[in-house]
Amino acid sequence: MELKRNRNSVYQIGYHMVWCTKYRKPILNGEVASDVRELLYKITYLVFWASIYFLTVSSDIWPTVPT
Repeated sequence: MELKRNRNSVYQIGYHMVWCTKYRKPILNGEVASDVRELLYKITYLVFWASIYFLTVSSDIWPTVPT
């Protein structure tokens, strides 16, 4: 990420967002995952004039731990 510079300041803004489906339904697979990825890139660039540096689309954010 690059530093932004103004006349009086230097800054860098970063966001960490996590989006989960209700009840952790495993729907973010295959074509749905690629569609979500593409939409996030487009919306971020067109609406917020920003760029995504790292993006992961996973079907389950919390791995199951064997007991």
